[in-house]
Amino acid sequence: MASGSLGQSLSVACGAALTKKMNGENTLVFSLHGDGELQEGQIWEAAMFAAHKKIDNLIATVDVNRQQIDGPVSEIQAWESQCKWESFGWEVLDMKVM
Repeated sequence: MASGSLGQSLSVACGAALTKKMNGENTLVFSLHGDGELQEGQIWEAAMFAAHKKIDNLIATVDVNRQQIDGPVSEIQAWESQCKWESFGWEVLDMKVM
């Protein structure tokens, strides 16, 4: 599902992952997000929901390109996402391209 900057795709991914768990499927669900999209509150509500429901078959990837439609993310609303994900109960792997 492509929801763009609205931040809805993590909620949809949570629903898909939870359904797979409930159906006994041993599969993963992947979601991809831009760093500008993480300014949406719905992303964090979904992140908290996933942690609360112990949804462990969901992998959310964030493309930290530091750009969004309105300009540089740091000029629109600066944030530190790794700490936020961890505070909501997610395991975070920071992968940098060298």
